[in-house]
Amino acid sequence: MRAEKAQEALLKELKILPFDERLRSAREAARDLFERAWSAASSQGMDMSEAETAGLYEQCLVWSLGLCGINIPKGILTSNDMLSMLVKEALP
Repeated sequence: MRAEKAQEALLKELKILPFDERLRSAREAARDLFERAWSAASSQGMDMSEAETAGLYEQCLVWSLGLCGINIPKGILTSNDMLSMLVKEALP
């Protein structure tokens, strides 16, 4: 539930409408990246809270939205070195 609210707030801040055609591919890419990052975290023995899990998905979504051509302003996300590292390690 927390991830859904975070995604909704992020899209609102970026002024992206729910029916924007780029969202489907961005969400699919974010899901795939999240699964790889989550798996890496689990294999490293990391026990992430619900807030950290939502933050991880949000980081993945921001990365995938950027790939879909959506301008992502600097500072849109709260800095979290651990989550950023997991996403970078999971990138294809």
